[in-house]
Amino acid sequence: MNITTEEFYFHLPHELIARHPVEPRDSSRLLHMNKEGMLEDLYFRDVIKLLKKNDVLVLNNTKVIPSMLKCCIKEKNTKVRVDILKHYNKCNTLYCDALITPKKHCQQNVILECTNDNTTLELSIEEVEKNITTLKILSDENFHEIMKKYGNVPLPPYIIKARSKYNTIENQETDTEHYQTVYARHDGSIAAPTAGLHFTDTLLTTISEMGVQICYITLHVGLGTFLPINTPLLSEHKMHEEIFEVTQDTINTLQNAKERQSRIVAVGTTSVRVLEHIAQHNISTASIGTTDIFISPGYKFKTVNSIITNFHMSKSTPLVLVCSAAGKERIFHMYKHAIENKYRMLSYGDACMIDIVTAE
Repeated sequence: MNITTEEFYFHLPHELIARHPVEPRDSSRLLHMNKEGMLEDLYFRDVIKLLKKNDVLVLNNTKVIPSMLKCCIKEKNTKVRVDILKHYNKCNTLYCDALITPKKHCQQNVILECTNDNTTLELSIEEVEKNITTLKILSDENFHEIMKKYGNVPLPPYIIKARSKYNTIENQETDTEHYQTVYARHDGSIAAPTAGLHFTDTLLTTISEMGVQICYITLHVGLGTFLPINTPLLSEHKMHEEIFEVTQDTINTLQNAKERQSRIVAVGTTSVRVLEHIAQHNISTASIGTTDIFISPGYKFKTVNSIITNFHMSKSTPLVLVCSAAGKERIFHMYKHAIENKYRMLSYGDACMIDIVTAE
């Protein structure tokens, strides 16, 4: 199908971009859309009214690492943001692949400096490609020690921009706690699986006591999730690979749920992508691997029956995914309702629950 990317554009008022999360987490709003397309305005804690005994709730337990560096070009007063995507050793030297903003400063052999508590880290730009810049890290410390010392919470740039526009005070310490799910366990993400930010320990306990089975997958969020679609046609977009892990316990839980025809509810588009990747590749044992699955209109869901997710950016792969789940017309109607009713949008914003109408 020659579906254009432009079809997934919508206008998002800047004032609706959430600059901070609400407290407590489950007091955010929740917009439910059922299979008939009917909408219901709720609060997130009301998710217990939508879940039922024997449902399986799947959560992504990845943990966000402090992967953003605030740097300056050496001997200049030019500031750049460095988002580290992955790190690796080559010839006993530490390298990383990163996104640098503004991109115009990505020039080979330029030295970047990052300072903290009177100590300075230097990074040399080694190679510049279309989206990714390769940096050599000029330090004898290991990667995690460096990030602990110099790294910052990798908040999406639109949150930082919105805070600046509306003179909202930044609080790094608060973001360190809030931009992480309460069940985060495995280091590796450069962005939070934001649908999970609404859950509290108490809410998860209540859900479990209802007879809902809770299980976990891991997908380390990277370029595949948050890189915008920059091609005219959806079919031309290439997803970057992201690392996932699934345990045997989770595999068994999913198989049992399918056998008894229980509903599988995925929290976040990252969970959806792992579950559908597992189904596509008939994975039946504990696995660690990579996925570049791109779910777009016409896709037939094999595992997931409902999705809990946040509201997404225009022309993004998560938006395309949810349109594939319930139809673009219905999803855009839901977004119009959310905008008119001033739902808080994007990573720190409110949530929606969508019942899939195309599941096999």
